Amino acid sequence: MAEVQAVKDLDKVKLISHLLERRYSKQMADVWNIGLNLALRISDLCKRPANHT
Repeated sequence: MAEVQAVKDLDKVKLISHLLERRYSKQMADVWNIGLNLALRISDLCKRPANHT
């Protein structure tokens, strides 16, 4: 797995959210923001199933 650096600058966090929404979808930006607010890594979020029935 590749080593990455944490995004610590608030302006960059907002920029990433904005770019995700423009390039992909509002849903992808929401996933990013939820991960930030819950302090989860993207790998943690990807392990979650999309449907809970």
